[in-house]
Amino acid sequence: MNDLGTTLSGIPERLHICGVPGTGKSFFIAWLVKHLAFRPLIADETPSRSQLLRQCAVLSIAKRTFGIEPSVHELRNAAQVGNSARLKSLTGRLGQRVVVETGFATGHQEATAIQTFRAAGFDAWWFDAARPDALRSFLKKGRQEAFEQTWRLIESNRPEIEARYQQRKIAVLHGEAYMRPEDIAAIIVNANHQPGRS
Repeated sequence: MNDLGTTLSGIPERLHICGVPGTGKSFFIAWLVKHLAFRPLIADETPSRSQLLRQCAVLSIAKRTFGIEPSVHELRNAAQVGNSARLKSLTGRLGQRVVVETGFATGHQEATAIQTFRAAGFDAWWFDAARPDALRSFLKKGRQEAFEQTWRLIESNRPEIEARYQQRKIAVLHGEAYMRPEDIAAIIVNANHQPGRS
């Protein structure tokens, strides 16, 4: 893989992360926060495995209370109606580097949301894993019923996910081994330096 310094310097400044539950999205986002000072906006603001993200969430709630910064729901609402100008304006208040994790949803509005995030300069990625691996990981912090509900939704919408993310999917969990954040970052950087990519 790439040298870490090269990898870090080449990562997009706007990232949108979605995917299967239990695939380490919060862990990767915490790594971005720690190493690159990304500003995280996460649909689930109580990540159980990252003190750093909990601290960011508390600060974020305080800032939203005083209208200093937008919530992830405001971003999603702007994206779902295709308002990329509003999305750019909202994320502009968050600083240079922003990572958004909105959770998985289906339907026309969600497809529009991903297109709008991209139009607003976000690089959208799907974190994937096989069901047994994702379930094993998820059960360390959540209930099986919650996992099963989301898994069924994902599986019944696989063609939509394939169309939405195309080559921007990463299998981040194999057995009990997570892909290293540095390696995930390298995949994202390399995808953005493919020939024909602006």
